[in-house]
Amino acid sequence: MIVASCVFRLLMFSMLKFLFFSMIVLTMATCCKAISQEDHQYMFISAQFHNQYIWRHFDAMIGEVNNPVRSIEVNLGWKTAGADPWNSLYNYPSYGFGFFYNNLKNPEIFGVARSGFLFMEFPFGQKRFVDHRMKVSAGIAHLSTYYDPVENPHNLNIGSSFNLHFNLNYSWFFPVNDRILLAPGLSFTHYSNGAFKKPNRGINLLDVNLAIRYRGDERVSNVMDADRPQPEWPQNKHRTYLFFSGGVMQRFIDDPNYRVFTLTVNHALQTGPGARWGVGLDFTYDDHAKERIDQSSFGGLHACGSICFARYCF
Repeated sequence: MIVASCVFRLLMFSMLKFLFFSMIVLTMATCCKAISQEDHQYMFISAQFHNQYIWRHFDAMIGEVNNPVRSIEVNLGWKTAGADPWNSLYNYPSYGFGFFYNNLKNPEIFGVARSGFLFMEFPFGQKRFVDHRMKVSAGIAHLSTYYDPVENPHNLNIGSSFNLHFNLNYSWFFPVNDRILLAPGLSFTHYSNGAFKKPNRGINLLDVNLAIRYRGDERVSNVMDADRPQPEWPQNKHRTYLFFSGGVMQRFIDDPNYRVFTLTVNHALQTGPGARWGVGLDFTYDDHAKERIDQSSFGGLHACGSICFARYCF
């Protein structure tokens, strides 16, 4: 059971790391290309208004949360047009960057959050005139108030001023005219610092929202998929990947920062468009684990294997 739990946690952690890294790389690459070339369908700007509910995920938060809270988001993005093979694989997604202002409605404990982020937006198909899309955003958030043992001892959610901003948003787009769209949606927002600085229980928000989007001039016609040239994908091709990551974290408040390093080796077989099966092995070194198991011959070094299925493309 311990081995199975280790495999599951490492697999999920590796997949989350890969999805986050892939989204950042793809967004940065395509943003740079969009600025230099006219290979996107159009550019757009949007304003999104959020009515949010802070999830009280531990008892001490009950008296500190003043729901509902409000936030506003501004996005600038581009719609892909098939310049790269992955565009058609993911139904011609959009990409861009944005800013998020979140009033957490408790200035003494939680303060306000200001975020800058990159995003990718994936269409799920269109039914009649309604367009369904999922937007994934990740970036850096600055919180004006965080834990302090003297001035703010009640904030056990956030232990540092800079944190990760992560958002999932599912929207329904209704056209008002050729340029303006209205998009009601549902979203989840998360702030935390990855245990770099304790306490780090995080802040989670669930909300309903409404976006107003203005679409610019169309540079490339939105041709149907059947009329587009289909990319050729290499099949039955073996690839081996080596990943190294490292960081520091605290286990408890006022602990020293412990070092954590992970070396991952993956071998994958591409079986179709953007689909790969693979096996992997993770080696993790943890200073804190070493302190607790010095009597072990392995110290703080742990190894665990995993089997994974990934769907991605570069």
